[in-house]
Amino acid sequence: MYTDFANAFDTVPHSRLLFKIKRHNLNTDLVIWITDLLCNRKQCLVLNEERSSWSKVMSGIPQGSIFGPLLFLIYINDLPKLCDEKDPSSDIFLYADDSKIHKSIQTEDDQQKTAISN
Repeated sequence: MYTDFANAFDTVPHSRLLFKIKRHNLNTDLVIWITDLLCNRKQCLVLNEERSSWSKVMSGIPQGSIFGPLLFLIYINDLPKLCDEKDPSSDIFLYADDSKIHKSIQTEDDQQKTAISN
């Protein structure tokens, strides 16, 4: 099964991502740098030369860099463990917002289990 999470980079809550980053015991300066990258951003909307007020950005990972997919992987890195708890015989492969879950159906019992879980 292949998945591509829609708008995945835009929907990551900064607070939850930073919580997961801090659990990795990274260098304090790096954590501060990532926090500044994520949390010190504002945005406004411009339409027909009219500008809205500025709002703080509370979610989303900046895209267009090598660092963006890495931050997203940190955010979803517990997904393989959760899948393994559900079905240890399946494999999951992650890259950025794409994932591939693989399970070999070798017996009729495998087929029945797969049909029931779907």
